[in-house]
Amino acid sequence: MKEMTEARKEKRGAKAAVGVLCVLLVLAVAYGGLCAYASGGRFYANTGLNGMAIGGLTVDAAQKMIEETLPVQRLTLTDAENGAVLREVTLAELGYTAEAFEGFAAQQLAELTDVPFLSGGADWLRAMAGEETSVYGWPEVDAAAQEKALERLAEELSEAPVEGSWALAGDVIRITCPREGRSVTADDLRQLTDTALFAEGKAAIARKVVAVEMPDAQTIYDALISEKKEAVYDKETDSVSASATGVSFELEDVRKALESAVAGAVVEVSAEVDEPKVTSEELESLLFRDVLGECHSTVTGEDGRVTNVRLSAEAINGHIMNPGESFSYNQVVGKRTKARGYQEGPAYVNGKTVMEIGGGICQTSSTLYLACLRANLKITDRTNHGYVPAYVPWGMDSAVSWGTLDYCFVNNTDYPIKIVTSFDGNELDVKLLGTNLDGRYAEVTFEVLSTKPWTTTEYVEDPALEPGSEGVVMVEPYTGAKVRTTHIIYDADGNVLDSHYEATSNYKMRNRVIHVPVGEIPVEADS
Repeated sequence: MKEMTEARKEKRGAKAAVGVLCVLLVLAVAYGGLCAYASGGRFYANTGLNGMAIGGLTVDAAQKMIEETLPVQRLTLTDAENGAVLREVTLAELGYTAEAFEGFAAQQLAELTDVPFLSGGADWLRAMAGEETSVYGWPEVDAAAQEKALERLAEELSEAPVEGSWALAGDVIRITCPREGRSVTADDLRQLTDTALFAEGKAAIARKVVAVEMPDAQTIYDALISEKKEAVYDKETDSVSASATGVSFELEDVRKALESAVAGAVVEVSAEVDEPKVTSEELESLLFRDVLGECHSTVTGEDGRVTNVRLSAEAINGHIMNPGESFSYNQVVGKRTKARGYQEGPAYVNGKTVMEIGGGICQTSSTLYLACLRANLKITDRTNHGYVPAYVPWGMDSAVSWGTLDYCFVNNTDYPIKIVTSFDGNELDVKLLGTNLDGRYAEVTFEVLSTKPWTTTEYVEDPALEPGSEGVVMVEPYTGAKVRTTHIIYDADGNVLDSHYEATSNYKMRNRVIHVPVGEIPVEADS
């Protein structure tokens, strides 16, 4: 019995061993089939690719999903400094278009299943049990196209710094407070193609700070505070000086504005602005543009007198006066001497006509005087001749004499004036060039208030004359007169703007004087 029991036990043990072997064989076959299935062209369960569930999909199905989903997948870019959202970007914008993912599913599956045959089944079982499998790696793209895409994105994400600046705008000083810039390069962004970053759906961008300097209130004050400067013609350099606007404001106001301002903001500070009457640009465009006044006279007499008129006209030609400056005829013409080319000419001294160096230059001063009246300039020193001159209308002459009589006037306009003379064929012309903005002009009229005609001829015996010769007129007669001149100002249309008294000229009477040979005074002269 005992032997039979042992035999049975051995038989049952053998059967059990066979059964285990059979189970193991079945399991082995099943596992082998699972391993074969795992490498059979499908993604494992719970497989994810950049956030997409592709588990259980065939290569074709996964490829279709990849081409439709990944190129439009968005990545949120944030500022690593403060977490602020900077931009959203798609993979296509980074060069990962549908074409770039061609064949990508097969490539990823091949990498996923590139394990020993018997390990595939275990991986499959783990995936089925819920263990997530993530696939990484990106296809190669057009490097040049991606570089351009990254450069464009870097430019968008960068922020140019705002430099501190200030400027005068009307009666307000506008100050732009500086703001730091932020900089990122294409190289900095190249990490965005990393699968892990995309899988998270966002990426923090560390942008470099581009520093700027804060404007200093004192610097702004020193740069803008200024005194008004009128544009002036520089006679020495023949150029126009720079004009300047007068600007005044409080330094403390600037300090307070900057202290309360935020970066990049524009703040304003009130200022008092005093504009020049004439700017440099205006003066340059208007300089000597118009004929303000002009006078013409004919020069007669001896050659010496004509020479003197010509030299004095040349002396004042081209003389320039800035606004407010005075003109002195004697100072500009200078002393009349033989060394300077002046000759003897008839002049009136103590009521008599004598020959003196520079005789005749009063014609130049008188022609200039009448041109000044027509230019409506301010006359400050003028004396009429003792006798009525013949080269300008009555009351419109000006006598000059070195050391005694001068002719002076002031440039009372807002612009420089220039005296221009010409002397051609005994014709003297004097012009005053300046700037006439409104077209007004002036005329001068005269009224004879009274006259005193000459009455007699005085005969004087002259031993130098041959007996029987004709008498010589030594003194021409003049009728005395009292003349009043009136200054009339017209607008551009000929309407009278002003009419006022200009001057009164008192001319003496002078009888004729004739020299005759000794003993030949006419009988009627003795009676």
